[in-house]
Amino acid sequence: YGNYVKLWQGNDMVLVNSSLKLLIEMLANSQFTQVHKSFVVNNAKVISVDTDSLTMECGRTVKASKTFKKNLQLLL
Repeated sequence: YGNYVKLWQGNDMVLVNSSLKLLIEMLANSQFTQVHKSFVVNNAKVISVDTDSLTMECGRTVKASKTFKKNLQLLL
């Protein structure tokens, strides 16, 4: 999306004019984890972690890329 990022809160989505990199810098590292070049998740909303994906409280499944797979361990 270029310099736009989709922010999801439950089933609601807001389009924000920013880069993901800039948003990651503003987030608290202890509350959010990057699991893919395109996905950052709220740790408190993760209900299960698999080998290469995780399930969010809202029911969405998020894939973890090889680069960020080690970050899944932080969610356990």
